[in-house]
Amino acid sequence: MPVFNGLAKRNQSGLTLPELLWAMALFGVLIAAGVPSMVGMTNRLEAESAFRNFRGAVSYARAEAIVRRANVVLCPRQANTEMCHAGGIGSDDEEERVWKQGWLLFVDRGNSPSSIDESEGDQILKVYDEVDDTLDIIITNSGSGQLDNVRFTSKGGSAPSTLSVLICLKDEYDDVDFAGLTVVHHGRVRMSDRDEAQEDCNAI
Repeated sequence: MPVFNGLAKRNQSGLTLPELLWAMALFGVLIAAGVPSMVGMTNRLEAESAFRNFRGAVSYARAEAIVRRANVVLCPRQANTEMCHAGGIGSDDEEERVWKQGWLLFVDRGNSPSSIDESEGDQILKVYDEVDDTLDIIITNSGSGQLDNVRFTSKGGSAPSTLSVLICLKDEYDDVDFAGLTVVHHGRVRMSDRDEAQEDCNAI
């Protein structure tokens, strides 16, 4: 009987205080090491989602323009509204942020690609949410400044006829984590290879 009681006491013993502190310290190190990689993975997923959304919006806009026999426009949103960013792009800060606030896709029967006027028959087809501020979104025509709208005609062409959509994500060391480039030529979407997209993002 005394032997049994001794075994029971030894089996009930737990971690000592130093062992518990060591385990907690190790757990903290593992968490600290894992958080940055989780944040990086989340940011990459958001970048890929924004890239797919914009590429899909371009294809959708062209298809709707042909079916509806009317101009269909993609324009950057004014923050938290269903209005296009108006008045041009007047500063470097504005140029950097303008497409991050989301974008609108609408039928432009009034032939005014920077504004939506329902009295002229304009109709919003889809509203896209803002994207993470860590992304760079650059939409240009042959290397010119940031575009404030992209228009598709009833025959499937685009105005401007050639444009590029570059979406980049850089990490804290300014290394490129994600690079996606879509080129639109006369309304048709062409995907670039990864190396070309990476080179363009490195140049930012």
